[in-house]
Amino acid sequence: MNFKISKNENNNDDPDPIPCIALALALLYYFRLPTNEDNVQRNDRSTPSREEFGDVLSKYIPGFVEIIQNELEQFVNTDHFVIPHGVAVNQAIREHIFSIVISIVTQIPLCIIGAPGKCFPRNISRFDEQKHLLLGQSKTLSFQIVLQNLQGSQLSAKEFCKHLPAIDPFFCLGSKYSRSEDIAATFERAIKREQQYKQNRIDTRCVVFLDEASLPDEKKMVLKVLHPYLDEGKVAFVAIANKSFDAANANRMICIYRSL
Repeated sequence: MNFKISKNENNNDDPDPIPCIALALALLYYFRLPTNEDNVQRNDRSTPSREEFGDVLSKYIPGFVEIIQNELEQFVNTDHFVIPHGVAVNQAIREHIFSIVISIVTQIPLCIIGAPGKCFPRNISRFDEQKHLLLGQSKTLSFQIVLQNLQGSQLSAKEFCKHLPAIDPFFCLGSKYSRSEDIAATFERAIKREQQYKQNRIDTRCVVFLDEASLPDEKKMVLKVLHPYLDEGKVAFVAIANKSFDAANANRMICIYRSL
């Protein structure tokens, strides 16, 4: 895949390994941490923040945070993706689109965690309410943007996306009535379709999209059915949740944390 990664100053043909390493660390660790602002608003003094982790990594990778920001801005912009009118390409959108594309192309499971779009804390200001709403909506919106842009080499509107596979989504909406059998059936359909694409040498990725992944009953352990599918990685998987998965599932995925 021809991702646009910063070039090595000594060799224009090879990617600079430092941004590659920094992005890998960001996807695995940095993005799953809350910001200082998140911790203050949740009155959480124990959870390490992104800023603290960034300071530590900057001792070994100088300018770690700046590298991540630069790569995100180079990857997610209006030259590379068609962004719906009225949608601001903010930090949340950048992180979400970047992680979704990487997840789909590499078939590494992904969960984007953040506050719901229409649930506001008490005494929240109008500005923060709008910010909260946008962040809550940006999770699903980001997937829709990726879905609309990754249409294959023939149909994608942007040249950047022509070099990426098309997406065939399999939607699964979580609820308190969700059953393990329903989730498994969605995966099986996606896996069968993925095999057909590979047999016919069609550059299309099947992706199971689990929305409202926090809603299935935890006591019934509905999401335990995910374990073998996440381990095997036969199809891409993207989940949207309002709170973190249990450790058994979270440790099998890239997790992107986004709050206020």
